[in-house]
Amino acid sequence: MTGRARLPFVYAPEADERLSSWIARMAAFYAMTVSEFGLQGCDVFDLEWRLSEGQGALIAARTGLSTVAVQAMTFRELGAAARMMIARKNRYLCRLCPEELHRKPAALPWRLRCLLHGVGFRDATGATLLDVFGAGCFDELEGYAEAGAAHLDAWAYGAEQGDLGVPEVLQVLTALHRRASPPNLGEQPRMSLEDRRNYHDFLATPVVPQALTVVVPEYDQVAPVLTKPVRPGLHADTGLAVAALRADGRHRADHRGPGQMGDRSHARVRRGRAGTGPGGV
Repeated sequence: MTGRARLPFVYAPEADERLSSWIARMAAFYAMTVSEFGLQGCDVFDLEWRLSEGQGALIAARTGLSTVAVQAMTFRELGAAARMMIARKNRYLCRLCPEELHRKPAALPWRLRCLLHGVGFRDATGATLLDVFGAGCFDELEGYAEAGAAHLDAWAYGAEQGDLGVPEVLQVLTALHRRASPPNLGEQPRMSLEDRRNYHDFLATPVVPQALTVVVPEYDQVAPVLTKPVRPGLHADTGLAVAALRADGRHRADHRGPGQMGDRSHARVRRGRAGTGPGGV
């Protein structure tokens, strides 16, 4: 069908249906393309992001829908920064929605459930978050996840968030982003096996990672090497950590007897010749 007359049959848009989904259903019924709606050379995903008044009027005239109904299928209410987060198809699946139907909420990464049916979204394997985390863990996380989703919604839709004060900023940056645990191998100074054994207790001490190390990567260049969980910039601080270990070693040596001092000195000479001292590669 290549004419510009009004189409005799038009699908009514479903709740929260996106424009690309509706056009795809219409195209399958009439064997039409986007150009045959009078929108020559337009990409349907560009149209559903920002549909001009003239383009909306063309679709309305071709289908008999109101321009308000056409515009409602676009993402016009989202801020520009959110466009990169919109998937071209459903990110998640609702077991009660038809497979060929693509709703706007399912294109956003922070949605947890279908707004129409109230059931949890499923991933490509058919698993829900409840299946992935288990009932106990999911119950503990659900409230935080909902709060985070609401905050992202407010950001995407341009709601006023206001500026955080200094105490609030510090509270965010010093929040824990995982449980306290011993540093991973990638978070430890580069040491010989002997030094790792000598300082096993120190290296096995749980550290408390803060969100600051993720939010502000530059912090990684000045923070103590064993108090942060991220690897970038680690080698810049290795010298400081190794110097501290050496100082601790000298302090322990000062409290040993003469015989023990001699043995320790010979051991240092052997390590120095082999190039395997603390910080050696």
